[in-house]
Amino acid sequence: QGAVFLVLPSWLCHIFGNAKDASSDEEAIVADLMNRFDSYEDFERSLINEMAQVNIFPNPATDILNLDVQNVISDEVLNIRLMDGMGRVALESTISPNKENITLDISNLAPGSYVMTIQSEFRNRTNSVIITR
Repeated sequence: QGAVFLVLPSWLCHIFGNAKDASSDEEAIVADLMNRFDSYEDFERSLINEMAQVNIFPNPATDILNLDVQNVISDEVLNIRLMDGMGRVALESTISPNKENITLDISNLAPGSYVMTIQSEFRNRTNSVIITR
């Protein structure tokens, strides 16, 4: 288990009451954040979720599915699962740390609609994937 260290802008200090001399724009941003999050943990979870984007292409796909993982965190291991419409696991893969571009061979899967889950300590994504021939 690792820790996430974040370098946050000074305007965020307003949430904790430690900032001085903020502009009205910064105060508006802080007010918005304070209205959106109930705790620092909620804020941190949201920030990590925003940073933890995964682009899946092409979609629909035929034989190969590419994943472009944004902001890979050091030592992050991705667990990828592709499930068919009946909830059966059609493909499962564990990807080594620090890999941003992933290619999955889906040529042996039947055409149809699938649900892809991508999980790690830092991200939990669910996407729909269509396989055509």
